[in-house]
Amino acid sequence: MNRYLKKSVSLLLAVSVASFGMTGCDTGLEQNEEVVKTSVKADNVNLEALLNSKVVNAEAVEKRETVYVEMDEDGKVTDTTVSDVLSVSGKENISDYSNLSEIVNVDGTEQFAKNNQGELIWENKGKNIKYQGKTTMETPVKVHVKYFLNGEELSAKELAGKSGKVKIVYSYENNAKNEKGKFIPFLFLTGLVLDDNFTNVEVENGKVIGQDGKQIVIGYSVPGFQDYLTDSLDGMESYLDKIELPETVTITADTKAFSSSMAISIATSELGDFNLSDTFDFSDMKGQMNELQNGGTQLETGADTLYNGAGSLQDGTKTLAGGTAQLKDGSEKLYDGTSELLSKYKLFHTGILSGSKDLKDGADELYNGSATLASGAKKAASGAGELASGLKEAKAAFEDTKTTQGLVSGSKALKDGITEVKNGVGEFVQTFSKTPDTIQAQIDGIISQISQATGGAIGKEDALNQTVQGIEAEVKKGTPLDAVLESMGLDTNVYYSLLQAYYSVQTLKSVKGTFEQQITGNAEKIQALTNGLTQLENGGNALSTGINQLYDGVKQLSSGADALSDKKEGLPALEEGADTLKKGLKTLYDGTKSMNSELNVNSPKIKSGIQALNSGAAKVQNGSKELADGADVLDNGVYTLVDGVKELKNGIVQLNDEGISKLTEAFGEKVPEVVDVVDSALNRGKEYHSFSGIHDGMTGSVKFIFKTAEITAE
Repeated sequence: MNRYLKKSVSLLLAVSVASFGMTGCDTGLEQNEEVVKTSVKADNVNLEALLNSKVVNAEAVEKRETVYVEMDEDGKVTDTTVSDVLSVSGKENISDYSNLSEIVNVDGTEQFAKNNQGELIWENKGKNIKYQGKTTMETPVKVHVKYFLNGEELSAKELAGKSGKVKIVYSYENNAKNEKGKFIPFLFLTGLVLDDNFTNVEVENGKVIGQDGKQIVIGYSVPGFQDYLTDSLDGMESYLDKIELPETVTITADTKAFSSSMAISIATSELGDFNLSDTFDFSDMKGQMNELQNGGTQLETGADTLYNGAGSLQDGTKTLAGGTAQLKDGSEKLYDGTSELLSKYKLFHTGILSGSKDLKDGADELYNGSATLASGAKKAASGAGELASGLKEAKAAFEDTKTTQGLVSGSKALKDGITEVKNGVGEFVQTFSKTPDTIQAQIDGIISQISQATGGAIGKEDALNQTVQGIEAEVKKGTPLDAVLESMGLDTNVYYSLLQAYYSVQTLKSVKGTFEQQITGNAEKIQALTNGLTQLENGGNALSTGINQLYDGVKQLSSGADALSDKKEGLPALEEGADTLKKGLKTLYDGTKSMNSELNVNSPKIKSGIQALNSGAAKVQNGSKELADGADVLDNGVYTLVDGVKELKNGIVQLNDEGISKLTEAFGEKVPEVVDVVDSALNRGKEYHSFSGIHDGMTGSVKFIFKTAEITAE
């Protein structure tokens, strides 16, 4: 029972600090080491940025305050500076309140007026106002530090340069109360970097992470919370005194020539952003116990909302990936089509040459027959009949039947097919040429979105590049990311939007450059292909016209042959007609011979044009595949984000299964009282808006950063 009680009360705190990226367990601190690595440099660790990344950011407020408390090596306060950020909304001047002295605008030229009551009126020039000032007031929360060597307490100066078993104890004091004198809980995070002079480093209520020969120690504490629970929960003392909510952070290690870098502690009262009592309905206690044991529906619903939001982002990248996939599929179909056209060229070549050869052979036979006809009148009747029959067969070759297509329709189909190929290639070339403009339109759209998100401050690609590269350059120099963003008037959300836009633009520009290279490098081939298709179209038209003319001639010959074979009217003119027929068939023979020769010459040109088209289609296919692959990389990145959110959702489900059920088992019917006490304390933390003063009606947030001076051996 007592074991479950400890885990249950700790659960209420764990729920409240879940958004800090850590969960309190029996003795340690859960933390993603990859996050830490991104904040670590070869010779320096930005502890302030690292710890700030663990502290939940308040929702949009009108005044955001950070109190910097400078302390010497032994924890004595030497200076207190307060930094305030006023969020601008509307065009009116901004009313503020502050008891600070030496107030300075650190990021603008706005002036202010201050009366004896501490009221300030700031000019409004359309951007957030960042100012700082000094104070001698004591902070409601404090940090104390003690040093021990081999069990003996020493001052920082006495410890510097010595070797042995060292112990550093950070203790915390929380005197924060609201206007009604009610306790306000604070969470403390303390960070310290130890170099290679320290070994066997351990921390109570924290975690040690090794990085580049250094050891980063991070600890946490919620001072005063255990006493508050003991005093507030009547009759629960016998259980609550078994709970060990951390009050101190203790670091032990073996050291040689002791020295240490600056230690940083961050204190915040914003431990949670939800109301526990609203999460649970206690009207039917027994029923609700069963409901709680079956699952924390409200928590899981919240996780679902977050998961669905990430899914919406995923859908957006799917749209992009889908568009590039369609382009990729289209280019593949084009390539497959040209490949099929190339593969069927041999069948086309064989068929057309075979037909023209048959026509040539038939014309040759007709010519020889006409010569024979002209040589003797005795066989005139028989020859005329044979000629008429032969011409009917020749005429039939030009005409369609139920089973075959004649030369007239075939030549027209060939002409129309060539025209369709030419038009299709023309559309493809036009689409291919306009692809860089399409990609540029996407880049312009991203820049337009960034311009809207930044209120027009970043409205061009160069400005985006300079801003992102400038931020990265300052961070590489060791400047905290928050400080860089603050100096540039940006917040974290806008920065990540800029970062995403920056890399999206770089990727699209790379793809655009690839297309432009392909277009420039293949301009001559594309023009040659277009010219060749035009010549091919002209040849197809000429071929169709010639076959139609030939067909007309054959029809006339056939009519003449019929008349010639007519025994009543044809025979008297047989000899003259035979001579005319002979000449006409000679022309037919020469035409078919010439056509056969032209087909042999031009057919390979058709093949060459198809091969060039097929080669161009292959290059388009490769380019669209690269674009699709890039979109897939972005889509996969968003899938990773969704998977991460899904893991968070699963973690909340596990929290419900392994935590809330233990809560109901531990406290039974006192759960409403326990939840109400903890919930009230967390809400008072959210209502703590300012240390140096805030104007009536304004919303605010405040955190304290304590910096303990480094210890060096003389």
